[in-house]
Amino acid sequence: MRSRFSSIATGVLFIIIGIILLLNKLDVINFGWDEALPFLFIALSVLSFFSAFTGKKGNSFWGGFFGILGVFYLLQNYDVFDYFWFGDTWPVFMLAFGIGFIVMFLFNPRDWGVLIPGGIFTFLGLVFFLESLDLAWITMRVIKNLWPLILVLIGIGIITSSLSKQRHISEKSRQQEQ
Repeated sequence: MRSRFSSIATGVLFIIIGIILLLNKLDVINFGWDEALPFLFIALSVLSFFSAFTGKKGNSFWGGFFGILGVFYLLQNYDVFDYFWFGDTWPVFMLAFGIGFIVMFLFNPRDWGVLIPGGIFTFLGLVFFLESLDLAWITMRVIKNLWPLILVLIGIGIITSSLSKQRHISEKSRQQEQ
């Protein structure tokens, strides 16, 4: 059943892409890579989330990652952001990695370890993105002075994770003794 649905979804996807490309070649619509890229990322995001909901939890990362990129490039096409080159968009990729890790945590709340890179990537991506738009209230000078807080937060995360594992092990041993 699952492979049949997958085959049908793949076939429908190829038909839609073929129709869009054919209409573009016949000059009925103007649909180039600039217009296609956001929809490609959003389609990959939806497929990844669908796969994650049906059992492959690791695909939730890619759902969040491609979703952020799709929304960004879609907004860029409507001139919400003024980015033109890949070199200008690196903060968005950093933000997408962070959101991807956070989405992984949402699909598997017991895996606290993914929140550390998720928080770091999301925070830095947001800061650099807002700074590139001249909207940052946190400047690079502040980050340069306060970056050791990241080490403190990582340490707190490691200790918290260790204590929760230790508590879980001691609860199991108490249950086995009874």
